[in-house]
Amino acid sequence: MTLAEKIAQRNAEAERKKQAILEKKALIPEEETEEEKFARRQREKNAIIESDLANAADLFSGVKVTDGVVGPASNLETMRPKTKDQFSEYTTELVALIQKHEKQGLYVSFLEGLFRELAQGCRDVDVRKFATTLTTLANEKQKAAKDALKTKKKGSSKPSLVAAKVNTVVDTKDYSNDYDEFDDFM
Repeated sequence: MTLAEKIAQRNAEAERKKQAILEKKALIPEEETEEEKFARRQREKNAIIESDLANAADLFSGVKVTDGVVGPASNLETMRPKTKDQFSEYTTELVALIQKHEKQGLYVSFLEGLFRELAQGCRDVDVRKFATTLTTLANEKQKAAKDALKTKKKGSSKPSLVAAKVNTVVDTKDYSNDYDEFDDFM
């Protein structure tokens, strides 16, 4: 549904509500006191304002206003997950948004703070589950890194029949490994 259609629909609904209010006014007897009339008018006025605000909120629920520019709201802002599949989709969107900054230097400290803040409202049992999950992930990454090192060592240690080149040139400018004459003093 386009924005113009939504606006037309909301305007029609508002007109219908105003007509209903006018019909109610026609049924009200004229024997009211001034105080009753004033109170009734205030109630009607408040009802109209509340319905207009509700219509505006419904109309602009999928639109985001930033610096005077109106554009579509991001999917994360409009999502209201309730089922497991919806939370899975929400997780995917959120991870994609956060991983954009993965190359930044403070990314790891950001994640530490994020996990700490998110876990504040959880029970201790749930926090232990998170910790177990993260520990398992760390162990898997450590094992994968060790396996990667093992395969590199095995691949580079193949025996060869070609004699290795020996560097016979002595570096005359490097004095770090030379004999120190002051070691024999006294």
